[in-house]
Amino acid sequence: MKKDNVLSRCYIPPGPSGMPDDNGKNIIPTGRNFYLMDIEKIPTRAAWEVGCRLADQLIDLFRAEEGHYPEKIALNMISLDISRTKGEQLSQILYLMGIRPVWDGKGKVIDLEVIPLEQLQRPRIDVIVRITGVLRDSYPRAVELLDRAVSMAAGLPETEDLNLIKKHTSQLVKLLKNAGEESELQRRSTIRIFGDRPGTYGAGVDLALKASAWKDEQDLAKTFVYFSSYAYGKSLNGLPARQEFIENVKKAQISYDTSNSKRCDILASCFGASVQGGFGLITKVIQGQEIKQYYGSRENPEEVKISRLAEKLQETLEEKLFNPLWKENMQQKGYRGAAELMERLQNVFAWQCLTENIAHTALDRLAEEYINDSAMRKWFMDNNLFAIEEIARRFLELQQREKWQADPEIFEELKNNYLELEGDLEERIGEVKGEIQAGSIEVLNDTDVKEWQANLKEVNDLFNKA
Repeated sequence: MKKDNVLSRCYIPPGPSGMPDDNGKNIIPTGRNFYLMDIEKIPTRAAWEVGCRLADQLIDLFRAEEGHYPEKIALNMISLDISRTKGEQLSQILYLMGIRPVWDGKGKVIDLEVIPLEQLQRPRIDVIVRITGVLRDSYPRAVELLDRAVSMAAGLPETEDLNLIKKHTSQLVKLLKNAGEESELQRRSTIRIFGDRPGTYGAGVDLALKASAWKDEQDLAKTFVYFSSYAYGKSLNGLPARQEFIENVKKAQISYDTSNSKRCDILASCFGASVQGGFGLITKVIQGQEIKQYYGSRENPEEVKISRLAEKLQETLEEKLFNPLWKENMQQKGYRGAAELMERLQNVFAWQCLTENIAHTALDRLAEEYINDSAMRKWFMDNNLFAIEEIARRFLELQQREKWQADPEIFEELKNNYLELEGDLEERIGEVKGEIQAGSIEVLNDTDVKEWQANLKEVNDLFNKA
């Protein structure tokens, strides 16, 4: 933009936002009012191409391991798919169902159309999508596209062995009819998009983990259902749909999540663990089966990759928490760096409690490098004692809950180091009313808290019937 235009108070046209590494030519010059995107152009044609590749890789990996096509896939979808990739995961979900966007000459999505089975060359695969509150509030049009695609696929005159959306919709119609839920039966049977209660955010599971408010995996599964079973789409607007949510999830053979930047990797947030872990726990608790858990990466449009969840977690540990240069960078940040390390190790705790996809040897190494290493422990104690106390206590909890089969020598050293940390913490806090939590883990669930027990009554009843 010209300096004279600014100083003369002339109108400055707004420009697009974006990341310098992804959209640099268009966002420069900076200093303007910006707009995020034209939502009517989501998904873009480029995003559609990437989404199709992601869908094919996901199907191929499952088929290589199981020898057949998956019938239903449970996906976590966050708002960054729209704002950063312009709808790559949205495209992936549409393509799994065999539905594609129709664009006009200016790139706007004006309709959806069915991909013929002869062209698709595989069955239409059913999906269940857990969306975030931010996506729900910011991009309702994306939610509407997904919901309309489900209804289109469910209504096609195709056999159920080649149209798994239709197959599961028919099963839900029968189930809901037997349960006496005949009003708007067809509409409820095509619900596939779920999220938080209107006006709220988060999957709730992270709160239960941080408060140690669970006794077993069923408690975490019920918490996930309670917070995630609100339906979205045409005429739904957050309708409570707990039975539909449970029935959809328990039929899934795959849980899936994705990231599109190393800035927001799998250990950067607990939300992905809550959703993928929640999906897996529902199938495990109700069906007695282990779900296949995969993770997609797209660091640039030319490089897309689907990995097993355990492989992706180990890869991220090597890139970040086990990387000496990355650790050194965190240490340079002082108090804030210690807090960031604490958050990442809390997320390690969450992933292990919910999925047990982190190797016990990797947990041994984390305990050695972050708690038992005297230099690292001293740095934490100098910069943020509360962070290292929290990290050490979570590792004690992992072992107590039998989520970590620790090396005996490493665990014994961990316990001794925790006693030192606890003593320092008590000394720094001084005289306080009550007691600090220290190394003891007070475990509670809904049976111990009357208000929470009342909130979970419907969920408990559905789990007992399932």
